[in-house]
Parts: sequence; C-alpha cells; structure tokens
Amino acid sequence: MAKYCPNLIKDFTKEIALVLMDNLTLVDPSLDIQEEIQFTCNNAAFSIGELAIAFPNEFANYASDFALRICDLFDSGFVVKK
Repeated sequence: MAKYCPNLIKDFTKEIALVLMDNLTLVDPSLDIQEEIQFTCNNAAFSIGELAIAFPNEFANYASDFALRICDLFDSGFVVKK
C-alpha cells in the first residue's frame, strides 16, 4: 500500500490505524489451534512498523497507542516463543 497508493494511506490514516489496532490481539494459544490470531497479530505489528517508517508524520499520533497495546501483548502471557 505504501508503495503503490500512498495518497490513500494519508487520506485514511485513522481508519487504517484502527484496523491495525483491532488486530493487535492475542488469545490463549490453546484456543488458537490454527494460529490464525497469532499470524494476524504478527502481520498487524509488522504493518504498523512499515507504515510508521514510510509515513512517520501521519502515524505519529498513534505511536503511543500502538506501543501500549504491544506492551499489553507481551504482558498477556500469550506471546509464543519459538
């Protein structure tokens, strides 16, 4: 998205940030047998990083919210170490 349609990202920063924030979630690994939630969370975290690098000004307003959510993930006890 950042490479092919940067104007959409600038126009919809808030909406994109909210979708990514909604996907920064984990559950007990025993309830996520197919690891779908884990993969979705990982993809959201990666996307946040990529978009923050590509659009630092647009995503600066959400940096503290993302950081707090990521801290909550690590504190949840559901982060799977492989």
